[in-house]
Amino acid sequence: DALIPAMFASATSYLVFAAAVGTTPFFPLQAAPLRLVDLGGSLVVGVGTSTGAPISEIEALIRDALDGAGLAAESVGLVATIDRRADEPAIVGLAKKLDAQIWTYPAEWLAAVADAPNPSSEVARHIGSPGVCEPAAILASDGGALLVPKKKSAHATVAIARRAAGPAV
Repeated sequence: DALIPAMFASATSYLVFAAAVGTTPFFPLQAAPLRLVDLGGSLVVGVGTSTGAPISEIEALIRDALDGAGLAAESVGLVATIDRRADEPAIVGLAKKLDAQIWTYPAEWLAAVADAPNPSSEVARHIGSPGVCEPAAILASDGGALLVPKKKSAHATVAIARRAAGPAV
């Protein structure tokens, strides 16, 4: 533990580096858990929501999903959902707060995602697809990995995936 190399001058960078190489940092750890942040926007948040769902409820659901997986909101580059929610105030507001693009898909495309792990017959009855958040996250990830499966609240569902192709363009 001599001197911190210049490229690891910040405490966070050094702590992440130290954890990766198995060394012990020589300065006090912060109380907050460490998060790996990809400022390139490689994460996709898939969102299913009722009409008029409160943005605060969906934000809390996303925050819990990100925190539970050790992911940072700053890494979110896309909010993906069904096309009929493209102008939903909560979806638009979330994308703005996350500084993310909105990508939408028709119900037929969402229904064609066979590997969504938590289908719902109730959702299928209403919209013609057995899910929104997981299929939307999977589609927008462009072959990436589903990191957080469906999480539910009273008026929304969210799922998180990492884009295989990196940040959205």
